[in-house]
Amino acid sequence: GKVGNKILEVRNLTKVPYFYNINFYIREGEIVGLSGLEGCGRYEVGRALAGLITPNTGEILYNGKKIRIMNSSFALKNGICLLPRDRKGEGLFSLLNILYNLSFVKLQEDIVLNGKKYEKVALNYIDKLRIKCSSLRQNINELSGGNQQKCVVSRCLSINPIIYILEEPTRGIDIKTKVEIFEIMDNVVKKGSGILLISSELQELINICDRILVMYSGRIVADLKREEFSSEKIMMYATGAVGSKC
Repeated sequence: GKVGNKILEVRNLTKVPYFYNINFYIREGEIVGLSGLEGCGRYEVGRALAGLITPNTGEILYNGKKIRIMNSSFALKNGICLLPRDRKGEGLFSLLNILYNLSFVKLQEDIVLNGKKYEKVALNYIDKLRIKCSSLRQNINELSGGNQQKCVVSRCLSINPIIYILEEPTRGIDIKTKVEIFEIMDNVVKKGSGILLISSELQELINICDRILVMYSGRIVADLKREEFSSEKIMMYATGAVGSKC
């Protein structure tokens, strides 16, 4: 796809003991992968951008302007939305019905609750993402893992963010739903948004990313372009077998 200007830039971001001196950017229409072994700090970098972790030092620039992300609602206002890897713990309000889960972010924005409006938004996503459910009032726990994941994705989509931070978006879901989620990601970047895809699935990153950043021990040690992708190369950087090239 067509890649545009830098929308998000991170400069010298540090949060002890998770990550140190992180520098990277995401451009319009770009899917940037963040790879590395468990404990390398990749999730924490995403969470710092989403306002869940406050860095010790460094800057986050949004369309060239410095922003301070104090918390997650501040991140949302700046168009940055996180899809958490722990669907059950963080992604879903599992005792609540689908309508609430699909429109939660919107509900936060609007003080006046307009039921009809939310039903319309929710039905639109059920249709668009082919979510299988018996009704909007059905409890989210009754859905399959793939359909629950689609609910979480649609909640993210409903605020039209500019930057999506996706943690393991296809973990524990069936192949058909994976393909649908990749289609959604593709549509999102075609409209000019950027995606930071944090995934343990190397092949997934290789198949869909424009660039892959590799972390080792809290630092970014490689920024690979598509023509440089290979699982061997990524693993060499991820295990510290080769030195930093950044």
